[in-house]
Amino acid sequence: MNLKLIIPLIFIILGVGYLAYVIYSSSQYAPEIIYGQERCDNCGMIISEKKFSAIAYAINEGRWVKFDDIGGLFIYMVKNGGREAFKDIYVFDFISGEQIKATEAYFVRGDSEKIWTPMSSGIIAFKSLDDARKYAEQFDAEVFTFDELYTMVYNRPDMVFQNMVMYIGVIG
Repeated sequence: MNLKLIIPLIFIILGVGYLAYVIYSSSQYAPEIIYGQERCDNCGMIISEKKFSAIAYAINEGRWVKFDDIGGLFIYMVKNGGREAFKDIYVFDFISGEQIKATEAYFVRGDSEKIWTPMSSGIIAFKSLDDARKYAEQFDAEVFTFDELYTMVYNRPDMVFQNMVMYIGVIG
């Protein structure tokens, strides 16, 4: 075979391989979290309950990162490159446990004494706005979209996570 044909062929094969890798490593659905075994990428605790957990693909790290508390997801994003450094971000519906895109979820944030979560963020996610509003009313809490909650965490993490003592002052 002619060398002029082999070199472009090698680049084509490498390009197709890289494309397949990117598609495979960032699919429509996140990989399963092995509850009771895997650790949170933010705090190191064992991830134990689906309804509080979250998972996102960290572009700069080239891997899926997993969280035991939705609040930890937001803190991790702010500390590690911001929203643009993550894609395929998922949370789980508090009622059904269904995996949902975080950008399509509704978040309820309230006093951690009333809404218990593993790291005391007091944040839970819902697929339905009606369900989120019902829980917010029940627990005297607020409903947020993903963008609203991210902006709040980015601007004032100390106000959002008053009971998450280990995070106050970490973000400047």
